[in-house]
Amino acid sequence: AMKEPLNHTQLEVKFNFLAHRIQTDPSLHQELLDTARKLNDMLYVGKAFLAIARRSQASMEVSRTTRILNMAIDTAHRNEDTKTEAEALHLLSKIQVNAPEVQLKTLYDALRCYEKLSEFDKVAQLHCEIAEVLRPWAPDDADIHAQWGSLLSAGQYVEK
Repeated sequence: AMKEPLNHTQLEVKFNFLAHRIQTDPSLHQELLDTARKLNDMLYVGKAFLAIARRSQASMEVSRTTRILNMAIDTAHRNEDTKTEAEALHLLSKIQVNAPEVQLKTLYDALRCYEKLSEFDKVAQLHCEIAEVLRPWAPDDADIHAQWGSLLSAGQYVEK
């Protein structure tokens, strides 16, 4: 007897399970992408790319991780999934440590996403990370970002 295809809710459960499991079992990446496509919503495809990239980063495959993260960023951006875009950009910045100019641009892009989401803890964290990258060649700019970082993390940010 043919099995009934999974309904949307069952597919979502399967997707979330696979996205979690892929961190310990990278062989699931194709099944995760197929499940995302069956959900017929590009948001899931972006999230799938991000989950696969996290796994790939853990195994230090820099060029593969970069490629997958760029797919996640692009898919999330086109589908206005700012949270996935922000997370993917932030992850990408961590593997660009040998290219500070590129890393800085990625951090600024992630910062803009987190500002849009009003996630001020992340905004504070990114200001501090930007300060670290700027410190060697732009100490004054670094200080400004560090001040923003401590201001925001102290919860002194009040919406006007």
